[in-house]
Amino acid sequence: MSPPTVTKPINSKSAPANNPEALVDTIDTFHKQQDGNDNDSGTTNTTGSGNGNGSGNGTDSSSFDPIEFLNYHYKTESSLITALPTLRSTLNTRMTTLSDSISSTIQKQSDMASLTMNDVTRAKNAVAILHQRVTTVQSK
Repeated sequence: MSPPTVTKPINSKSAPANNPEALVDTIDTFHKQQDGNDNDSGTTNTTGSGNGNGSGNGTDSSSFDPIEFLNYHYKTESSLITALPTLRSTLNTRMTTLSDSISSTIQKQSDMASLTMNDVTRAKNAVAILHQRVTTVQSK
């Protein structure tokens, strides 16, 4: 009799619990076993149509269970407690980077909005001048 098949998250070999960067990377691609039995019908593999970044693999944010994710990667409470400071630091770094990126993007969009408004104003003025010239030519 063969041993039961275990569902693993995408990139499970590159995301051991002792590597918090890789572990955080797997949060986007963690795939919860759908049917709860030992077959592979609910598993995701890296050769499928998914692009490896969490989209296209059938997993959405509403199905992500953080407790299940942590239980899968940390088999004992003591291993989780030992890893928490590093994991916390990694998450804080990622959140800071994301926050900075969002702020930068919003600033760029804000800068572009004023440039776009200036372009629209110039275009409206050019159309008004053109309309006036066409009207002048038509009246002659």
